[in-house]
Amino acid sequence: ADGCHLWSASYDRESEDVFAIQDEISQKVVHALEVELSDRERSILGKSPTQSIEAYEFYLRGRQFFYKSKRRSIQCALEMLTRAAGKDPTFAQAWAGMADCYSYLYMYFDNDQLNLELAREMSRTALELDPDLAEAHSASGLASSLSKLYIQAEKEFQAAIRLNPHLFEAYYFYARTCFVQGKLEEATRLYEQAEIVKPDDCQAPSLLAFTCRTLGQRERAEDAYRRTLAKVRKQLDLNPDDS
Repeated sequence: ADGCHLWSASYDRESEDVFAIQDEISQKVVHALEVELSDRERSILGKSPTQSIEAYEFYLRGRQFFYKSKRRSIQCALEMLTRAAGKDPTFAQAWAGMADCYSYLYMYFDNDQLNLELAREMSRTALELDPDLAEAHSASGLASSLSKLYIQAEKEFQAAIRLNPHLFEAYYFYARTCFVQGKLEEATRLYEQAEIVKPDDCQAPSLLAFTCRTLGQRERAEDAYRRTLAKVRKQLDLNPDDS
């Protein structure tokens, strides 16, 4: 809090050591900050999502495309994530990512029932591979919400948040699920939390503003719209082709 330098280190390794490096860095940071971890937290820190460097690289590329939110980029994301799962069929995050892609295709570009069925199927696969993966629960929650299975969706989002309190998608899609059910106060709380965990996102404050306006909270809505506009301008400076 006072700006004191606690720890730093340099690493010069082969790319194949990336997971070992991540584990080592996380342990060093925990030690430097004198954080007490539970057995479960310690287990999660030492857990590698996959042993395949190629699969992990495809996964990261896929997620990068996914966040661009255009139809072509979602299709590119799906291609990358499919390759990731092909390199390592046990890579649960890749399956959860594919589920999110199919949900997005259904939501925004092609409401073919097959897309929704694939989203549900792949989120189930992710959960079977790793029941403690927050992204898998969030993906399942989104697919359930789009299927209008709201109670099941809320349980999945709550599980995702419990497993990873910093997962933006869990708060964001949970908020949207509450909104469509008319649970506006709960939706505003969740949109606010989504904005906290991902400060550069402009969707959460935009929908927060709309929800507040629906509730008649004019000043709160205007404040959220101002934040949204600032974030949109910053995003466009970085990515002028962001549709």
